[in-house]
Amino acid sequence: MHEYWKEGNGKRRPLIKVLFVTAAITAMGAVTMLLWNWLMPVLFGTPAISFFQALGIILLSRIILGHSRRSPGHWRQGHWSSRWGGDHHPEQPEEESAPAQA
Repeated sequence: MHEYWKEGNGKRRPLIKVLFVTAAITAMGAVTMLLWNWLMPVLFGTPAISFFQALGIILLSRIILGHSRRSPGHWRQGHWSSRWGGDHHPEQPEEESAPAQA
């Protein structure tokens, strides 16, 4: 195993995390800016945007659409049922089915 990941070398981990987050934000902003400048002026006639405007669009979309850190499909795993205090689609009592008549 590499020395970096050994137990006593925890001083560099925050630096690596900061670098990773910075690289991820930079990449997301660049991809958003490139896609916007490639598609939006052609499709809708909008002006091109800068890198910082792309970061603003990402931030605005996270505010409006939510920025949950949960995994996709988390609502299926009991999120909504716990919010409503139980099963939000209560089961209807099963009716005994009458024998089918021919």
